[in-house]
Amino acid sequence: VNSLEQAMMDALVLDRVMVNSLEQAMMDALVLDRVMVNSLEQAMMDALVLDRVDFVKLLIENGVNIHHFLTIPRLEELYNTRLGPTNTLHFVVRDVKKGNLPPDYQITLIDIGLVLEFLMGGAYRCNYTRKQFRTLYNNLYGLKRPKALKMLGLEDDEPRGKGKSKGKKKKKEEEIDIDVDDPEVCRFQYPFHELMVWAVLMKRQKMALFLWKRGEEAMAKALVACKLYKAMAHESSQSELVDDIFQDLENNSKKFGQLAYELLDQSYKHDEQVAMKLLTYQLKNWSNSTCLKLAVAAKHRDFIAHTCSQMLLTDMWMGCLRMGKRNGFK
Repeated sequence: VNSLEQAMMDALVLDRVMVNSLEQAMMDALVLDRVMVNSLEQAMMDALVLDRVDFVKLLIENGVNIHHFLTIPRLEELYNTRLGPTNTLHFVVRDVKKGNLPPDYQITLIDIGLVLEFLMGGAYRCNYTRKQFRTLYNNLYGLKRPKALKMLGLEDDEPRGKGKSKGKKKKKEEEIDIDVDDPEVCRFQYPFHELMVWAVLMKRQKMALFLWKRGEEAMAKALVACKLYKAMAHESSQSELVDDIFQDLENNSKKFGQLAYELLDQSYKHDEQVAMKLLTYQLKNWSNSTCLKLAVAAKHRDFIAHTCSQMLLTDMWMGCLRMGKRNGFK
């Protein structure tokens, strides 16, 4: 009996040791997996900063999850890199902030939002300047980024008892329910959109073209890039930058304009009705604009002159006339 009990005890101990070993092996595997993910994401960051399109492509093909990779801090780090081709971003940020920037100034996504609104023109509203993003940004980085807080209009510079309207504004901003502990809140719904815009603003054309091919809404992205490059070319012509930069920006704008036109032409030849829907589809990630509105903003004459665009404009015009007749207008 004693021998049987001892054998059972030994078996239980061995079983416990095996379970512990298995648990440890699983923990080691999870840690190793996390280390590998971190290493790959750091490699992705380096590849983007160094403008290595081939490495970015390789990393994506080998499992780097861009949605997981791209966070608010990482995107800001990309905007603040000193490497890469000469671009106009620093000058445009200076213009929208209406003052000289210190040499060590760190560009925020709020700055980028203002830049995008300035370059896109009209009533374009960037997600980075909307209330929900501003509140999220304040909750995540407000204590660490007092300048950003002040810029957002959420810092109360006046003594207590004064500036009540500011206090009310702050309270109203904080009514939005945001779980700051959720890692997803500092990520982006369309990371390839954000990265393509970054590449365009940083004048990294090869990277922008590569990122344009990834993700959704290719026609809209091409028109946005076309407009941004054209607006930056105009800004560079007004500044002390060399003529080569102006010409590069103009050429980049034409390239994306051509891509947008080719997409429209292919869509129209494949299905006219679908093509017209693409022109009028409301783009929530692009200030609720449409491809037709973006083409008008970019002054893309070939795109607007395309048969599909003209048919749509005729339908809209005739619809307005019919509405006018119903309402008794001549």
